[in-house]
Amino acid sequence: MQRIKSIGVVSVGKQCAVVWAAVGLLLSPFTFSATRSDPKWGGVIAVTVDALIVGPIGFAFLGFVFSGFATMVYNWTAKWTGGIQIELTDAAPSSASARAGH
Repeated sequence: MQRIKSIGVVSVGKQCAVVWAAVGLLLSPFTFSATRSDPKWGGVIAVTVDALIVGPIGFAFLGFVFSGFATMVYNWTAKWTGGIQIELTDAAPSSASARAGH
């Protein structure tokens, strides 16, 4: 068994920022359609910019910040608890790499 004692805060933050930006892009059509019919939002152009640009960037920023914070908390508490225990095994070679002699 091996233990995860520490995790790179910035690497987790970057990965989560990419994931949450993708989520923001996936959700942007719903944001656009929900606010498009309301005239107080400043017209279709403002809503489009918000839904397609600001939304994913906001999701990415918040994903980076909150996952980075959660990683720092994990690193802090892992000192007391010993971290997460995992068991690693060697991956079986895929049939393509076995045929290629890798």
